[in-house]
Amino acid sequence: MVWIKRSPFIIREVISAQLCGLCVSVAILSQSVTTETQRTQRLHREDHLMSEQIRSQRFYAELYVEQRPETVWSYFSDLTKWNQWSPICLDCRLVEGVQLGTGSVLQIRFRVARITTVVVANVINVKSPRLITWTGKKFGLSAVHTYRFESQGTGTLMSNEETIFGAPFPINNLIKSWYKTSNLSLQSLAGIKRELRAKSHFTELT
Repeated sequence: MVWIKRSPFIIREVISAQLCGLCVSVAILSQSVTTETQRTQRLHREDHLMSEQIRSQRFYAELYVEQRPETVWSYFSDLTKWNQWSPICLDCRLVEGVQLGTGSVLQIRFRVARITTVVVANVINVKSPRLITWTGKKFGLSAVHTYRFESQGTGTLMSNEETIFGAPFPINNLIKSWYKTSNLSLQSLAGIKRELRAKSHFTELT
């Protein structure tokens, strides 16, 4: 009789214990699902980052010149001279802004592989006489282009850096091959150095 009287309490305790066990199981399962979801999201972000890194291509070169950064910048910032030192630029001019600076918009006409095209470039950073960066888009590709002129010794270390985004396979391989074959990044700097030297020599003669 005693057991019968107490049996409802025992039954409630058993049910309560089972419910607690179920709650713990649900909590563990929920935590496991959350952890797996976070892991999947992290892997997705890593894959996306790796994909972007693969799709971006960076080209870089540097070259020393005897002139000071101010002299180099004075020549470089004269857009009418770009076709003299650049291996591909046919002409360059401002379409927005009265002088070259942050916020200026350039129209650059150039020829690559016998194809002439025009790119509108937005100047996003200028720190005269040491740095200029612009961006541009064409044919589904985007690019960030930076020239730096850092004081070194009695002269200037010039650097030319360009990063191209969005080139799918096999276009990315063609771009890489062309940059490597033409040595464009270095040739642009070599053109600036050549013209500065010629200008300096002419000044000495006169």
